[in-house]
Amino acid sequence: LFLKKNSGQNFQLYMNKNTNMPSSTRHSYIAEYNDMLNRNHIPNRYRGMRMALTLAVMYRQPDAARVLLQNGADPNDYCRDEYGVIQPPLLIACRRRDPQMAKILLEHGADVNKEDVFSRTALMIATEGRSRELVDLLLQWKAKLSDGSTDWKHCPLHFACKFAPRSGLAEVLLIHGCVPLVNDEDDRGKDALTYSLENHQLKLSVMLIKAGAKVKEKHLEIFNSLATLFRMEGMAQLTKRQKDYLMDSLKNVKAVKSLKSLATIAARKHILHSNNGQSITNEIKFSNIPETLKAILLLQD
Repeated sequence: LFLKKNSGQNFQLYMNKNTNMPSSTRHSYIAEYNDMLNRNHIPNRYRGMRMALTLAVMYRQPDAARVLLQNGADPNDYCRDEYGVIQPPLLIACRRRDPQMAKILLEHGADVNKEDVFSRTALMIATEGRSRELVDLLLQWKAKLSDGSTDWKHCPLHFACKFAPRSGLAEVLLIHGCVPLVNDEDDRGKDALTYSLENHQLKLSVMLIKAGAKVKEKHLEIFNSLATLFRMEGMAQLTKRQKDYLMDSLKNVKAVKSLKSLATIAARKHILHSNNGQSITNEIKFSNIPETLKAILLLQD
């Protein structure tokens, strides 16, 4: 199946010669294709249904996708993209930074946590693609967040700090409950905190430490190696309290964390686990606890 834009606003669907679809669908407009789907011989038994949905997603055809999904196309069926990579349609939509298509798939039953053959989820793809709109959408649909026990290849937070440190995505993930990795260094020997310091995102550095990121001696060296201008610009983002917290954390690597810090980290992890790995923001915002405690748990104090 191939989707091709016509000179007008209609889109033609051309069936591949290898498909088992009835020949009457090989050259039809959306309206005609929809009419054929409403007849008795609904073609969801044919593999062409999967091919059609895949290409509707690949070529950003929301109307075609809706028609197919409403008539039996499986939004969770693995398929091949144009590069031959096997993945669910939702991941293809996220790779194309297409929130509209992603929402259509989710509304028709797409599993927000389904993985591709590389064990990567839609949230990881959206984070790597620097799409705030997609990340917000996936979190709204209960995408699972890292609890810190995985490796860097499967951690959205690490990807956000590495590929999009200035986008605000890492801060969003942290607020929603994402936990910094325990085994946190990637193949370049860098962790999330290192990337935040190297990119002068010191407010992010503070949030990472509060969320449980492990501070090492090299982090102070990285901070001190920053050009004076960059260091001043980064520190200007912080309140005096945040500046003191950051410098104390970097200079006293071997010091035991305060009871407040340990309690915050433990509470956030507990809420995340009890919420099945999904966003903790609503659990905290609507809980019967003081506003000051809510701000601490959401790393906004």
